[in-house]
Amino acid sequence: MGRKFQTPFVIVVMLIVLILTSCSSTKLLNRAIKKDPTILHNTVIRDTIKITKIDSIPYIVNDTIKWKYIERATDTIVEFEYKYITAPITRQQTRLNEREDRLELKYKFKLGKIVSKYDAKIERLNARLLKRTTNVQVRQENKGGNWYWFLLIGILLGAFTVFYIKR
Repeated sequence: MGRKFQTPFVIVVMLIVLILTSCSSTKLLNRAIKKDPTILHNTVIRDTIKITKIDSIPYIVNDTIKWKYIERATDTIVEFEYKYITAPITRQQTRLNEREDRLELKYKFKLGKIVSKYDAKIERLNARLLKRTTNVQVRQENKGGNWYWFLLIGILLGAFTVFYIKR
């Protein structure tokens, strides 16, 4: 017969599963933001601080120097600006961020190579297109030239051969 699970083993397994599936700090932060989105705003905390200065003034009375102490107090307002709350970054998140940065640099490098390759190809195609357009322009300029002479010579040769064959 099979061995049955003991209750302490089941309790330990349930505790391990509970610990592994518990909420992370980012999940708790997101839940807090859903409840109160104002925690994301920058908060400015103002506080008044009393600064006291002690001045001493010497004066002479019957060949002895005495000091009169004057205490001055000033109130100053101190402001502290706190940014919004963020969850701490875990080691896994830092690794992922570094990996994304590396992949982005690699992609940009490859993209730069591809762009330079296609730029060279586009320059070659533009040069070829420019050559073709100049050839077409030259042909169009010479188009109205001597075509009718060739037609006249062809008609005369055709008539001469027909006349020669009949004779």
